[in-house]
Amino acid sequence: MERAITADILIDGKGDLVKDAVVLVSKDRIQQVGGSEEVKIPEGIKVIHTPVLMPGMMDAHTHFLGTKTLNFGLWMQDTDTMRAMRATKEVHDMLLSGYTSARDVGSALSLSLKRIINEGTIPGPRIFAAHRALSQTAGHGDVHSFPIESVRHQDGWIARLVDGVDEARKAARETLRMGADLIKVFATGGVMSELDHPHQVQFTMEELLAIIEEARRYGVYVSAHAHGVGGIEQAVKAGVNTVEHAMYLNQKPELIELMKEKNVILVPTMIIVKLIVERGEELGLPGYAIEKAKEGFENHVESIKLAVDAGVPIAAGSDFLGPPLSPYGFGNARELELLHNVGLKPMDVIRAATGLAAATAGPRAIDVGTIESGKLADFLFLDKNPLNDVTLLQDRENIRAVIKGGKIVVDRRG
Repeated sequence: MERAITADILIDGKGDLVKDAVVLVSKDRIQQVGGSEEVKIPEGIKVIHTPVLMPGMMDAHTHFLGTKTLNFGLWMQDTDTMRAMRATKEVHDMLLSGYTSARDVGSALSLSLKRIINEGTIPGPRIFAAHRALSQTAGHGDVHSFPIESVRHQDGWIARLVDGVDEARKAARETLRMGADLIKVFATGGVMSELDHPHQVQFTMEELLAIIEEARRYGVYVSAHAHGVGGIEQAVKAGVNTVEHAMYLNQKPELIELMKEKNVILVPTMIIVKLIVERGEELGLPGYAIEKAKEGFENHVESIKLAVDAGVPIAAGSDFLGPPLSPYGFGNARELELLHNVGLKPMDVIRAATGLAAATAGPRAIDVGTIESGKLADFLFLDKNPLNDVTLLQDRENIRAVIKGGKIVVDRRG
């Protein structure tokens, strides 16, 4: 079926704007894009109009976990079935909020969710999945207060523990064998882990190089959780494609030039740290996590300002884990407001949530993120222009329709 979409304003996800735009769509693909003088609408095809048209958004850093608590003890007591059933709601909530794609950077559910969404059984965004992240023992992906064997044999946990070059290489190969679209490594300590600290470097250079070598054989990207400068530097020199968080990048600003030189995309995830600072005590989060978030938040904001000013490519990711702290769909786009506050212009904010977000998943996501001929027809119909106010993308009512693969999957047009 062929149809045409016309828009007063088209935001293409690459940084360009087209007025009085026409997009021709055939089945699930975009056939032609341009101004009305350039693109002629064939006679007899259906025409749909929207005031503002933009690509469907992509959350470049999330975790579909199916949990109702951030108490890891209770989390790990849930059955896989319980988590999977909750996750079907999580992905639907994301779609309702304008997210037609998501990069899941650590979840045992992500590959299964991806498959059942792709087969059409449940509604949800197009998932690019890392499956379980890779962590060293005693690293950010370990649960330090649990018996080590219970963590090693917990297949439903967010991470897999690996130590030494051989184990790292084997874990990467097994992750790729399962169909992962990327590999995620914990290159430093973190906020939510008990005994480590964001400044601590994790994995050796040799371990990272082994993981990255295997990923490159398969043509997939490697994503590095990295807060402190030691871990950021090691990960970038090893050859990762994206750095997540970079909370303390301000402590060694020369790394910004290294990231630019190697074309590393930065995914800041400021919103999750802000929420821990603001609501952590109220929601009963562990004291160590609240303390680390409060210690790091001002550094985080300064770090991202420096990166924005220097022109580091920035992609928008929430690092949402689910309720009660971060329910999916209802706040993922708050990250866009924070990116605007640290200096990204509105057009660059939208690019961070579309074209650059898709770039974080590498070749596997080449068909999404922008409105271009040949790409998948993933669109948002908006009443109001987010270039005037990026917070409009937090408002579901402004998102009048969500189109994924040429099909209207959310319709609020009345």
